[in-house]
Amino acid sequence: MKFAALCSMGLLLVLATACGGGKKKEAKVEKGKGTITDDKGNEVGITRGGVFKMNQVSKPTTLFPHGVAELTGHNIANQMYEGLVKLNQATLQLEPCLAEEYNSNENGTVFTYKLRKGVKFHNDKCFKNDADRELTAHDVKYCLDQLCTPQSSTKTAQNELSGLVLSKILGAKDYYNSFDGGSGSEGGVSGVKVVDDYTIEITLVEPFVTFNQIMSTPAGWIFPEEAVEAYGKEMSVHPVGTGPFMMKTIDLDKNVFLQRNEEYWDKDEHGNKLPYLKGLKFTFMKEKKTEFQSFNKEDLDMVWKIPVDEIDNVMNDLNDAKDNAKQILQTTDGITIQYYAFLNTHPVFKDKRVRQAFNMAIDRDKLVTSALYGEGTPAEHGVVPPITGYPHESVKGFEFNPEEAKRLLAEAGFPNGQGFPEVTLHINNDGNVNMILAQAVQNQLFENLGVTIKPVQVSLIQLRRKFETGNSTMWRTAWVADYPDPENFLNLFHSKHIPDDPNERSLYNAYKYQNPEFDALYDQAVQTVDDTERNALFAKADQLLIDDAVVMPIYYDSYERLLAKKVKNFPINGMEYRDFTRVFFEE
Repeated sequence: MKFAALCSMGLLLVLATACGGGKKKEAKVEKGKGTITDDKGNEVGITRGGVFKMNQVSKPTTLFPHGVAELTGHNIANQMYEGLVKLNQATLQLEPCLAEEYNSNENGTVFTYKLRKGVKFHNDKCFKNDADRELTAHDVKYCLDQLCTPQSSTKTAQNELSGLVLSKILGAKDYYNSFDGGSGSEGGVSGVKVVDDYTIEITLVEPFVTFNQIMSTPAGWIFPEEAVEAYGKEMSVHPVGTGPFMMKTIDLDKNVFLQRNEEYWDKDEHGNKLPYLKGLKFTFMKEKKTEFQSFNKEDLDMVWKIPVDEIDNVMNDLNDAKDNAKQILQTTDGITIQYYAFLNTHPVFKDKRVRQAFNMAIDRDKLVTSALYGEGTPAEHGVVPPITGYPHESVKGFEFNPEEAKRLLAEAGFPNGQGFPEVTLHINNDGNVNMILAQAVQNQLFENLGVTIKPVQVSLIQLRRKFETGNSTMWRTAWVADYPDPENFLNLFHSKHIPDDPNERSLYNAYKYQNPEFDALYDQAVQTVDDTERNALFAKADQLLIDDAVVMPIYYDSYERLLAKKVKNFPINGMEYRDFTRVFFEE
């Protein structure tokens, strides 16, 4: 399907009762104060209580903020941790969170945050005799210093996100480098200053107008030093935050259960304490068909992404359903790109002509139509998907041109694929879509170039370790926006992220791509305050990535969610950003 409206609220559609089945399990809820207006314009009474049940096809690698680098972990940890600011679930616009006020100077180099008073961390034994531990600006300072600490020097042994801020916050790089043979410079990051107990000031190296967007990501989530001291590496499964939910039980082979934080600081406009729900339950069934069956039995309240081989059945039922709703379908365009990546320094792919040939030898329209049943849009432009204000269509992507692909491969020394080695394509083994797509690409590359790629499935954790350490030549990956801005995608390709030590892991720029022209365009764009000029520069940088064929864009994702009809106040968005604070069940 084609993009209809960028990041629009999902169109609410009804699903036939035939999709139901199994014994209905009523959520135990009680009436709250006030009403909300639902998508159809109806007034619905707010309720409190009930447990929202959902599934993740892959287990999270960690729930510690600075280690959260994939959607699964984010979906869970986001309910327990908070930052100074957060995104609105419906609009993806910034709004206050732990900071009740925030502002910056005119050129976007100094950001000041006024914290809410009385915000408490989750009641945890790490605080010993201080059960009502209040969050202060000193906690923000501690977390940002930790973010700018090498992973090997942290007690949690987790820091995947330093690349988001090291080149941005004044003194961040100096502090990071001070751990080389030492214990870190006294005073932490010089650009992060505690003004008073409830005011924090962050000074940047140069203007960066979307810095607040970064503060809404896990890189900006706040946790207490006491928890790090008490649990160290176990912070991956022992979250302590300020969020609306807190950990009750965790078994990553089975499920995670979060319970309402009864001391949460926020209330709604009617005076109801938040969150409305009593709890959240996450299961980890790997097969989408099994997940879909559980939803139809009413054992789950949501399914994100319908199995591709069920789409026709769902849509047929949808057309027959009219207003007979047991379930609701929400759809929107994802701010996501699905792609195959090349290790640009590897002998197989160091020649740009080979990478270009691979890109021209695949028919993206056919892949989306046949392998994905139309769920997505062919990536015929740049690495950056459509984002409001970004000139996405000005970036000229790859056209399907097998003759030109053959010519380029022959020019690179491999006529009709002769002498080209078999390439292993690593893909994660979550569901069957990844393998269906990989096999389709495999067939097209063999047919059009005479080259052989071999899809090999590994776990998501194994996949990340392989490409982060340079031990994969070609791999399947995707980037879901951390925040809706082209910088979040293009940052992945800057040469500043390539470690000096070839054995050091690299989450960003695992492709080992180096192009001074790209770096200069990116650097100029991030310092530009005017949005139109800034986006135009980003588009030029995006075009360079295509011209250099750094990766193989496949498709821009589309999202769909099936919800139980009783679920209210849970809008869909292009990042699958989930905030359950105000979700409730209709009585």
